[in-house]
Amino acid sequence: MHAASRPGSGRGPSYDPAAGVMPSREELDALAVSWPSPRAPGAPRSRLARLAGALAALPGRRLVLVTVRGRSMEPTYHERDRVLVVRGTGARRGRVVVVANPREEGAHLIKRVLAVPGDPVPGDLAPTLAGVPERRVPSGSLVLIGDNPEQSLDSRQLGYFPASAVLGRLLRDLWRRP
Repeated sequence: MHAASRPGSGRGPSYDPAAGVMPSREELDALAVSWPSPRAPGAPRSRLARLAGALAALPGRRLVLVTVRGRSMEPTYHERDRVLVVRGTGARRGRVVVVANPREEGAHLIKRVLAVPGDPVPGDLAPTLAGVPERRVPSGSLVLIGDNPEQSLDSRQLGYFPASAVLGRLLRDLWRRP
């Protein structure tokens, strides 16, 4: 047995790593934060997914679990993919970020950073920016695009996004749909 319980304490298992008494896999699974997933019932979660779930559940967390909705980032990310997002990190060219949706309060978008302040304005890729007077992306602005142009609401339709609207960057894929 990997864990010991205090008889009659009613407080469940007690763990003593110094004495080599550690929680069992079942107890760890019971402690892990769960979220809906397409895994087969009874199939174990990956250690990374359990750890990410536990970290994301902490108060004042910097890590957030995000479920992809929509097709704007295909083929990179698909509907129901789960990703780990680090809050408050800067946007750099090529990074995938979570940004506040300018058209729907409280909603968020997942987009790729195409251009940052000081970069040439990519008018050929973002038609709404083709007619702007500046030749460089202005300070405090970003050009964001989805990987699937036909399905994405991004700088191609909306123009610049304020850099302050970036909530975080994608750190890691936790589960990708086959």
